[in-house]
Amino acid sequence: MGVLTSFRLQLFDFGWSPYDPTIVRCSTIQMGWTERQTSNPDSQPPYSIYVLRGGYLPIQIATVAGKNYNWTVELPTGGPYLLYMTDASGYTGGTSLIFNIQDATSGNCGTSTLTTTSLALTDDGNT
Repeated sequence: MGVLTSFRLQLFDFGWSPYDPTIVRCSTIQMGWTERQTSNPDSQPPYSIYVLRGGYLPIQIATVAGKNYNWTVELPTGGPYLLYMTDASGYTGGTSLIFNIQDATSGNCGTSTLTTTSLALTDDGNT
């Protein structure tokens, strides 16, 4: 008999307002998150925030004790990207909406390095 693996419940929701599908590189995004009324158990800090982009390994951009974070966007231009969050127990806050990064017209910040994944799929389904 097979064993069912546990799935990760979404205990909290996160995002930023106003949402814009294009984020300017080097800008600061004020993110926040709240418990879902139906969460059981409650989420536990610290919270980890990851950037996801197809074909690349996830980048952890922050580990936060509170329920808000000011993120200075240091991603390469282009996309699409999305954010993913977990709490200390690995429960999820879900994913953000998809966004792209536009080059900054002024300012100077670093650039996070994206590492390609070793997984490659072909159109015939072979890896």
